[in-house]
Amino acid sequence: MTSPATTLHSPQGFTLIEMLVSTAVFALMVVMLLQLTEGLMSNANRVDENLQVDQDVRVLFDLMRRDLAQARIGTNQNQFYGTPTRLSFVSSTPNLKTNYVSDQRLVTYYLSNNAIWRAVVEPTSSNYPARWNPLVPGWWASNVTADAEALLEGVFPYNSEDYPDPFVYTLRNGSLVADTTATNPPSGLTVGFAIAGRRALARGSVSTNQLKKIKYDIELNIPPAFNP
Repeated sequence: MTSPATTLHSPQGFTLIEMLVSTAVFALMVVMLLQLTEGLMSNANRVDENLQVDQDVRVLFDLMRRDLAQARIGTNQNQFYGTPTRLSFVSSTPNLKTNYVSDQRLVTYYLSNNAIWRAVVEPTSSNYPARWNPLVPGWWASNVTADAEALLEGVFPYNSEDYPDPFVYTLRNGSLVADTTATNPPSGLTVGFAIAGRRALARGSVSTNQLKKIKYDIELNIPPAFNP
């Protein structure tokens, strides 16, 4: 008895529903992969930005501490003038002066346009001693901005209650004041502010959660002016 003939069937392709399902799954995997990559890149950029902010802040404080360590002491020319947004003092200069020009220089840190600036005015043969008068606050206020350099941008108040401005001074009796003069130089300086990263500044709108709060104490060694 002969077996019935075997009927051969040609293989069938994917159905339309199977193609749609596989395409949807593939698209979903691509979207998830893109989101994961975007998240990793965003975190990497955020880390890099925080490192850059920390470096910029460190440069500011290192330079400020070095300048303050060279502040002039000992005579009635002991000049120190501080406000909540400006700090100005006379210090020694490392540059060799000629023509018997003084070796002092006027250093000023100030807040303007959400940035902390540093300006240095050195006496020259044309401005010393006739017009060199840092003891008068109006003198340095009108003579320091020509060659100023922005050291730190994206500066905002530390908080609006206790530290709306960057500079607070500690007197020798421990009290905190907003203004000082040459006759009563402080024993310490507290610099407090919040800083925004460059991406937040580039977008033009800075929210509170994008600000990093910074507070730094600098000990000063400037005795009161002495005029025998």
